[in-house]
Amino acid sequence: MTATFVLFASGVLLATNVVILILIDLTEKNNRAQEQQKTLNEQLRSQRANIDALSSAYATQRKMTHDFRHHIAALSGMLQGGETQQAQDYLAALQEQQTERALMVNTHNSAIDAVLNQKGYAAQKQHIDIQFEVNDLSPLQIELIDCTVVLGNLLDNAIEACLKLEEAKRRIEVSVLRDEAYADSDAKLYVSIINTSLPVHIEKDCIATTKPEPHLHGFGLPCAKELLRRNNAFYTMDYHDGAFQFCFEWPDVTRNSCVHA
Repeated sequence: MTATFVLFASGVLLATNVVILILIDLTEKNNRAQEQQKTLNEQLRSQRANIDALSSAYATQRKMTHDFRHHIAALSGMLQGGETQQAQDYLAALQEQQTERALMVNTHNSAIDAVLNQKGYAAQKQHIDIQFEVNDLSPLQIELIDCTVVLGNLLDNAIEACLKLEEAKRRIEVSVLRDEAYADSDAKLYVSIINTSLPVHIEKDCIATTKPEPHLHGFGLPCAKELLRRNNAFYTMDYHDGAFQFCFEWPDVTRNSCVHA
């Protein structure tokens, strides 16, 4: 009787352990699916914003091209009529308009330009002093959808952090540089985003959100980190002397060329 009970109890315990393991596996799969869905949602949001920015820039360019002939005709008429001063004033006004319409950033990569200019103008509208350092990014081979999502999320976070400060202290410094000092196969994309911020506590590679209902917020940075890990990019972040800095080094290779850990 005792042996039978022991066997029965062992069987129940074994079955219970199996069920627990199955539940743990299902929970892990569900968590991974949720993280993947968050990443996908961020990608879609960022791509919609980029498409809107590119469409707006294209529409503006078409209008400028359409207006160009009218401006030339007006200037020609003034000069032919001997109205030199009026022509100079007209030209000065056109130059001022052109300066206002000029892109803040030109990397020769339309996807990167879209997100940097979009966030740059958004920052300026919030009275944030934002500065860019870029070079020619036209040869980039990396996954641009992932890259624009990462840049968009990091810049959104930087803008949000600056808005918690008085206007005089709002500043963002953005560096996006492709380096091929050694060879094309060793080329990397180096990005640094520094923004003034209230004190930030970093623990175990994470920053806790200060918003109400934290489970509904704080997806931007985890999404960016997940995409960086997926593309074998090294990243680091730090807070020092009133400024938060996030940097990453992204190997400039196509995703199919990456060796995933």
